[in-house]
Amino acid sequence: MAEDPVVSARNLRVCFGDVAAVRGVDLVLPRGRAVALVGESGSGKSVTARALIGLTGGVVTADVLRIAGHDVAGLGE
Repeated sequence: MAEDPVVSARNLRVCFGDVAAVRGVDLVLPRGRAVALVGESGSGKSVTARALIGLTGGVVTADVLRIAGHDVAGLGE
């Protein structure tokens, strides 16, 4: 059986008021692997990364958000 990924997100969204800074991000970060987020300046890379560790200052929602096997969707609401 494969190990659970460290992070699993489906349809990750981050909003600051009426502004949707991140929309519909799906990602899986397997244990023991390095992953890079790439994109244009202002495309939401830093906001996505900060959302995964709870430092956005915005509203984070996701259909699935699991970190180290724990469901963290809705934490901090």
